[in-house]
Amino acid sequence: MLKKYALSITGLLLLLIYNYIFWNEKPGINFGIFSTLLAVSLAFIRPQIIYRTNWWFAVVCVIVTGIGVTLFNSGLSIAMHFFSCLVMIVFSWPSNVKSPAVAIINFFAGAFNQVQTFFQHGIKFISKTKSGRTFLYYFKIAIAPLVIMGIYLLLYSGSSNTFANYFSSFFNTIGQLIENLFENVSAPWLIFLLGGMTLIALALKSTPAIRTMNYLSEGFDDLFRLNKSTRTPGGFRQMIYRPVTPMNAIRKQFKSGMLLLIGVNILLLIFNITDIKENWFGYQVPENFSLKNFVHEATWYLIISMLLSIVILLYYFHGNLNFYKKNKTIKILSYVWIVQNTLLCTSVLLRNWHYISYHGLAYKRIGVLVFLALVIVGLISMYKKIEQRKTARWLLKINSLACAFLLSCLSLVNWDQVIVKYNLNHANTSEIDVDFYLKLGPAVYPVLYENLAIIEKQINAHHAKPTRWCNTQTIQEFRSLLNTKASRFTEVYPKYTWPSYNTAEATAYHWLTSQNENLKLSEAIK
Repeated sequence: MLKKYALSITGLLLLLIYNYIFWNEKPGINFGIFSTLLAVSLAFIRPQIIYRTNWWFAVVCVIVTGIGVTLFNSGLSIAMHFFSCLVMIVFSWPSNVKSPAVAIINFFAGAFNQVQTFFQHGIKFISKTKSGRTFLYYFKIAIAPLVIMGIYLLLYSGSSNTFANYFSSFFNTIGQLIENLFENVSAPWLIFLLGGMTLIALALKSTPAIRTMNYLSEGFDDLFRLNKSTRTPGGFRQMIYRPVTPMNAIRKQFKSGMLLLIGVNILLLIFNITDIKENWFGYQVPENFSLKNFVHEATWYLIISMLLSIVILLYYFHGNLNFYKKNKTIKILSYVWIVQNTLLCTSVLLRNWHYISYHGLAYKRIGVLVFLALVIVGLISMYKKIEQRKTARWLLKINSLACAFLLSCLSLVNWDQVIVKYNLNHANTSEIDVDFYLKLGPAVYPVLYENLAIIEKQINAHHAKPTRWCNTQTIQEFRSLLNTKASRFTEVYPKYTWPSYNTAEATAYHWLTSQNENLKLSEAIK
């Protein structure tokens, strides 16, 4: 009897724990606790998943990012922990999904299907009675006109205050009805609970819903030659699987690819030579020069260039051209293009390094470094795909695994501390964005208080320049703003309980409260 209701009991227990450790709490140790219990529940319900390498990969990412949330409570660790949990759930489903990217798509496809199924069952239930069928009949007739009328009502209300006032009483009445409906029930809590129920239901029971997403998970990692006797897929599968290409078409494709790759290699060679001469050796920032545009524009160009390069190479090496006897030349040209794109990555890396050396660290600058690391992985995997005749499915799997692993590992770094300590010790004191210090989390407040003398030098050096962008004028103004933020933090922090514990904020809170007499936080403007 207990075994029969094991799934329902497990789901109910998880929902109760979810409500207890998350409602009115903030991210902390609760993330790691719930995800660990979820992983154990999945292994209990589906014992076969403990033999899946991809599921254990997701579990490791969940553990690593859970530790990151408990230690630092950074935005990266929270986001990666959430996505790692979704990947872990999908990897436990009875499917052949091995790519984290496809797993995320499948999860939301399953969520959409679950909501759709819920409404379908509701309609079937209402249709059992005559009055229900009558209601559904008129509802189907009226729903489209009502939606369109609502859109026009919003448009006209936004265009005319007089028109909007005509319907203000109507909207107030609707709002009052909703308020009365949820008088004894918290609407945010109800939405929160429904979100938890959906997550747990998808983890314990649901499977992917949209078949087209599964096509990305079918087949082999290695390409194989197709001929006329091989049955070719139709419909959506033709976009993923290789069609049989006649020999004349292969020759045309080969000549087209040769012409294109020769042309783009020449263009990229000219660009790389120019960039190496200007930016690789002995670079100095010119006066009145925007390093921001210098780096950001190059990064976007790199993104577009890399995506275009991948699409082009995937097009030419997705079918029987891989098995064409005379394809050695086009493969060599492709390898040269990959190498040249690697040089382009190096150029952007140096531009970003010039930016950091001049203005210090920031999130976007660190993001550029992470992106470049993933680009290098993408280039290496593209070389492997062409050399070893791998599929696009394999390429997506390798790159999404690398992305998930790298970002999960980076969640173990306290980036706020890294940024602050690096910028405080930066040699170019006049170019540091002092305002950015105040945008960081409470974990860095003690470091800022301990280094107010250095910050004062940076403020003075910056405002001695003719070009200024920092709003903070004096160290007194900076300290007043910091006191306000620290005071709010010390006031709010005790309201949370143990599920919200994270080491970085707990350490900052104890330091700030122990130094309260010196800091005079109680006198801060709140």
